[in-house]
Amino acid sequence: ISSHPTQQKIVYPSSENTFSTIHCSKQYTIKLGCTTHEPIISATYNPEGNRIAIIYDKTGFSIYNPKTNFCYNIPITKYPRKVIATAFHPCHPIIAVLFDNNTL
Repeated sequence: ISSHPTQQKIVYPSSENTFSTIHCSKQYTIKLGCTTHEPIISATYNPEGNRIAIIYDKTGFSIYNPKTNFCYNIPITKYPRKVIATAFHPCHPIIAVLFDNNTL
């Protein structure tokens, strides 16, 4: 679960292969994000709230753009490892990825 940095909404894995956002205004509105072929472990907003990093169970992660509804898959193929966590840089368009062998 991740909260949007500037708006009253959160993103969360709503089923095994889907994540959704909830707008926490006067009326709660649930918007379906993207559905994937792999189980979703987590989803996290970047500092501006215009991208979401999605970690999959086995194949890596994706960057999702909620405005265009485009999901860019980033497969981890050279050194297949399980992605444990992602973190966006607060000022630059950089994302760090932590793997199961404690490497970035």
